Amino acid sequence: MVPVKVQENYWSIEMYTEKEPYASTETYYVKEPYNVYVPLNYVVLYHRYYDLIHRDFYTRDNFPNYYWISACDVSVKVKNTDDVGGNFWVTLYVATSTGIYEYTTDSVFLKSGESHEFIRTFQGEYNSSSYDVQRAKKEIIEYRDVPKERTVTEYREVIKEITVLKTRTVQRPIYKIMYSYSC
Repeated sequence: MVPVKVQENYWSIEMYTEKEPYASTETYYVKEPYNVYVPLNYVVLYHRYYDLIHRDFYTRDNFPNYYWISACDVSVKVKNTDDVGGNFWVTLYVATSTGIYEYTTDSVFLKSGESHEFIRTFQGEYNSSSYDVQRAKKEIIEYRDVPKERTVTEYREVIKEITVLKTRTVQRPIYKIMYSYSC
């Protein structure tokens, strides 16, 4: 038997990849403004006291034996270092030989760069003092990142199959080839 080379068709399954679209959610950020109220900036230039001694002219019906009264002045000098003006006031906490005092001054409007001395006289000899500066607030705009979502189209690789008709060369005995044509 003599073999013969012939072309033969056959079916084959092949694999391939394809980009396929799909919907996805994406997070992104947007700068959003919001208002904040912050106290005005300031510096304390000094905090000091002065002991005072003076005669009390209003007791004992002005008799020659005058009473000597001790007292002290406590002061705080505040400077507005902010770029806008606003009201400032000080609460003084003072301990003297006659007691402990808390005093809040009147409010004073200070332009940017201006300063003011808040001063108060207290009875008794000075022991100690502290203060608390209070001031107006200003409105400023700040920004924060706010997350948002949107739907976007993305692509992914997908493996697919396809059936294809192929041709190949094969060797066949000659009698099979002749038999296939006769039928």
